[in-house]
Order: sequence, then C-alpha cells, then structure tokens
Amino acid sequence: MRTIYIKDSNIRRKEFALKTRIFKDKNIKIVIKEPCFPEGLDHINNIEKSQKNFFKYYSNVKIAKTWIEDNILYSEFIEGISLSDLYMNAINNNDYHKLIELINYHFKLLLGNNNSCSFSKSEKFDSLFGKSYFIRNTASLIFTFFETDPANIIFKNNDLNDPYFIDYEWFYDFPIPVSLLGFRLIQQLSLISGFNNFISLREGLKIINCDFSMNDGTVLLNNFFTNIYVNKLINYSSLNNNYLKEITFYSDFTINIRKRTCTLYFDTGNGFSENEKKEFFYFDNMVEITCQVPVNVKSIRLDPVENFGCFVNNLEILSYDGIVDYEHLNGFSDKNGYLLFTNSDPQILLGNIKHWVNINYHIQIFTDFSYYKIFDGYIKKFPRKSKILRIFYFLVKKYFKNIINKK
Repeated sequence: MRTIYIKDSNIRRKEFALKTRIFKDKNIKIVIKEPCFPEGLDHINNIEKSQKNFFKYYSNVKIAKTWIEDNILYSEFIEGISLSDLYMNAINNNDYHKLIELINYHFKLLLGNNNSCSFSKSEKFDSLFGKSYFIRNTASLIFTFFETDPANIIFKNNDLNDPYFIDYEWFYDFPIPVSLLGFRLIQQLSLISGFNNFISLREGLKIINCDFSMNDGTVLLNNFFTNIYVNKLINYSSLNNNYLKEITFYSDFTINIRKRTCTLYFDTGNGFSENEKKEFFYFDNMVEITCQVPVNVKSIRLDPVENFGCFVNNLEILSYDGIVDYEHLNGFSDKNGYLLFTNSDPQILLGNIKHWVNINYHIQIFTDFSYYKIFDGYIKKFPRKSKILRIFYFLVKKYFKNIINKK
C-alpha cells in the first residue's frame, strides 16, 4: 500500500486537527482521517453521524461513504473531475458567463432540498459565529454544509450529472442564514487564481443575492475562523498519532503587511523571467494557491513572498501525479523541515508538475535575521548584540578595512 497524498490540518485547534492520507493498493484508493490529539475524537465521530441528516436534506448531491474503525475515519475515494477544475477551465477560457453559471450551480448544491427555515437564535450559532443581534428572521437552512471549497465537490467518473461531496467536516444542525453560506462561498471562490479578474467579491455577492453587508459577513466569518483555527503554528507532522507537545514559532520580528505577494515563475526554455510568471495575493500567514500550468514548462519556481525574508513551514505541493518534491535555492532547512530565508528574495524550486499545481504553506515574515541561525540541525534564536556594540564592531571593521586598502 502506497501513500499518494498526505495533509495535516495544522492550523486548527486540537479538537479539529486531523491528519489526512490517501493510500493506493493496486487500483484501489482509500482516504483515512485520524485525529492529531485525543480532543479530535468527537470531531471524526460527528462526521460519521452527519451522514444520516445529509441524506434527508441533500438529495441533490451524494457523499463519499465514511466509517470509523479504531478511532480512525475511513472514506471511499471518488474518482472524477472537481468543480474547481471547471472554474479554472472557465477562467482560462475567459468565459465570464460560464463562471456565473457555475456559481449559481455551486450555490444550489450547497442549499440542499426541503432545507429551508427562518433564522432563530441559538447558543450553538453564537458560540461559533458570534452574537447574532443584527440577524432578523432571514432565510436560513435547517442543516447546513458549510464547506464551500469547490475542490471538495467531485463529479464521479467525470459525469457532470453525478456530483459528490468528498469532505464534509463542517455540517451544522442549527439554523444558519443562507446569506452567510453565500458569503462564505464567494469568499472561497475569490481565492481561486484569476477569479477576481472576472468577478469581484461584491459582484459575486450580488449574483447569489446575499443580503449581508461586507462588514457583517466578514465579522461572522472571522468569528468562525477564530473558533476553528489557531494563530500559532503547531507541528502535527511528527506526531504519528502520539499526541506530542506543541512546537511554536518565534514571533519577535513578524511584520504585518496588509497585502502580501507570492509568485510562480515558469521556465519554458529561456530561464525564469518577469515575462513568464503569475502573482498571487494573500492577507494572513496561511497561503493556498491553485494554478493551471502552462504547456511546455520545463521547471517552476515559487517565491513565497516578495521583498522579504521569511520562515516557511508545512509546505505542501500537489499536482496531477500526486505529491511534488521541492528544494530551496537560497535558504536553509532544518530537521523539522522548516525553511529559513535570510534574504529578501526567497526561492523554492518545484519538482515535476503536470497540468495544475496546488500549493499550501504557513509563512512568517521577518525584518531582522541576526537572531536566527541553523544550529545542530535546527533553527534557533540567538541573543543579539546591543545597538552600541553593533556600532562599535562596524566602526572597528571599517577602520581595519581602510588600513588594508591603504596598504
């Protein structure tokens, strides 16, 4: 049995942190999810239990069957084309009308059937999304699939009339406004490379008749992310289900940039250049980009941030053939797999890639690297010389350099 995919949900709170793997044995593939910590056992049990309500309210789409053995969640692997592939095809073909058609179809799948109610306040809603004082009797769902990532909707055997949800961790059995689900959908779609070139966030909200303001929708989603995710990075990759202690990054010199840029450079035979690249913007420490790969590409380079040095962790690169290897070109790596770039032009060379690439990583950006070095195989923080001492050493160095030049 061979592992063809692995991903750690390493930015979630312990009760939601899962390790996902896909195994292949001959022609059979199977998906396995296991909690990284004991606190996650309830989460995988809830995933299995949600199937009963799913069949009641989502007769317009199927789900990958799941079962639990020895506190591990198993799921069938669905072969086919994803909804995200259809979005990318529409973007690459400059087909604006197809994008609108896909948005409406996507939203319809998420709404289910015979699933309507009016919003009513609940402790469950408030604990997950925050106080709902501004929501009044708005159209809502009885049972809500709150995972809007189009990559998790697969058309089995490429049959566009046979859609499946393949990852359904986020089902909720209390009223959630339709507009909140729609806001989440358009926010998720805006992360697809090139989508915003055709449809802005505000235009997307109009297409699905979302009646939440930008502020209200953003506040509710931020509360949701805060309750599911954590700000500090936890190294789950080395846990092997043994529930080891947390490992966190230093944050002394992390800088806050309103909008950051990462770049993919494509070498089609003339080396890497500004003429063959794609830029992507991101707004926090977690980066996820998906990109179609141009034909005749010989190699691809990822610059995880432009004009800054950085730490990069949990770098995962997937393509048509599975997990993609990579190597840093001008940085350092330690035994944990952390990448440290002590320059303002970090570069990572990617392995063989076909058709498309999906890249995920956590990044911390730094303005001062005199604190950080690779020591005994690990990135470590060292005491920094005082400002006065640094000026003294600079003057001494300059003095001796002048003497040598005179000779």
